[in-house]
Amino acid sequence: MPRPRLSKASIGYLLNAPFVDMHAKCSQGGGGYKMALDTQHVFCRVAHVIHTDKLALSRYNIVPCKFKVPHSELYPPHLRGFTLNFGAFRHAHKRHRLDPAVVASLDAIGFVWDAAQHKWELQLLCLQLYKLQHGHTNVPRAFDIPSTDAWPTHLWGLPLGVMVNDLRKAMNTLAPPKLALLDALGFAWNAHDVIWTRQLAAVTTYAALYGHTNVPRMFVVPTSDPWPQDTWAMKLGFVVHNLRTKASGLARERKAHLDRLGFHWDARWSRPRTDETALTSIEIVEV
Repeated sequence: MPRPRLSKASIGYLLNAPFVDMHAKCSQGGGGYKMALDTQHVFCRVAHVIHTDKLALSRYNIVPCKFKVPHSELYPPHLRGFTLNFGAFRHAHKRHRLDPAVVASLDAIGFVWDAAQHKWELQLLCLQLYKLQHGHTNVPRAFDIPSTDAWPTHLWGLPLGVMVNDLRKAMNTLAPPKLALLDALGFAWNAHDVIWTRQLAAVTTYAALYGHTNVPRMFVVPTSDPWPQDTWAMKLGFVVHNLRTKASGLARERKAHLDRLGFHWDARWSRPRTDETALTSIEIVEV
């Protein structure tokens, strides 16, 4: 049976009004549109339910801009199936059109008023914690925040690798204060440069330890000093093999770095006979 046509004066219409129409009502001059208190209470009540229904929240714990009330026992029966325009509700808050008691009630459950700012703050927090744990900000693309004690529970499952990739793409449009915060954190704007820096550090350390760069194919960097921590467990033998096979495509500056290390581009070179396990005291020379 088709749903009856709603009067523009009804709560049902206000809940389902298109974003543009609702936006206009909330921003008219001469005092502007003030959302009726009973309508505010409807939004408030549903927001409280949403915060107990984690499946309804976005991955950033944000109530969606347009929220269709599920046919679930958690929600008031008379609202099920309606689409609530939380975008308009947030706009009313931005223009100070909401009742202070409603705002206080939603603040108490952590309701997100500014979705963009909230997402940015989560991204920054995730990056800070990642760097604290890993020593760098070059987050792998597939990295999601694990559900472990090392991370706050409200961050679990966030796709940090995807977020970092999005930040790199947005570099030219980010506000200067955000750019400054990321730069201060040592944000890796170019993942390829970070990978190269780690590889060069590993080859440099190997050369200082063993007197040559003819790394065995199966050599893996030990997880101990004097190896730089961000090179630990690197499959250096495969890295060196790839550098050789892609020599023609290497940037001139990178090739020069390796040449200064005495890098052997021909794997058939016979390295000097040395006791590689006996070397304990070395000096790492920067290139």
